[in-house]
Amino acid sequence: MPRDDPWGMSASLTHEQKAIGERRRRSPWLRVRAWLHRRSLKRALAAGAEPGSSPELAHRAEQLTSLRCRRALAAGLHGTLRDALKAPAPFTAAVPLQRREVLNARDDIEELAQDLLAPGDVQARGVVLVQDLLTQGSSPLFTAGPEGQLDRAVRQARAALVLR
Repeated sequence: MPRDDPWGMSASLTHEQKAIGERRRRSPWLRVRAWLHRRSLKRALAAGAEPGSSPELAHRAEQLTSLRCRRALAAGLHGTLRDALKAPAPFTAAVPLQRREVLNARDDIEELAQDLLAPGDVQARGVVLVQDLLTQGSSPLFTAGPEGQLDRAVRQARAALVLR
């Protein structure tokens, strides 16, 4: 049971306060190792590695599941939906968006963005899947494939993101 201070405030820490304290205690070498191996750590998390299996994986998972990262990914999903409604630019170096597929999966994409912004914990594997969806040229957002491929990828990311 939490103790109260003289001003009536709880002495227990919130989850966010504990996380901030954990980040401050991490050694600079751990942060450097995690940065140097960020791609392989991300691939391991995408493959389903348990974040607690190494300090580097835990640190990378914490970065990926941070509210800051989740907000950026949700903004990317919303931007993709906006771009799908616009006419394509005639001359651009950007990878072309699969507009019809995006519009067909619009509701699922919007729900994925809401899942990212929802309070509570999310799974690092799901965040990695969303990140790859938005940034990989081979993603069904950008590469034509069988009908419904994007919808399946979005649903897979949602399932991996949220503990059910």
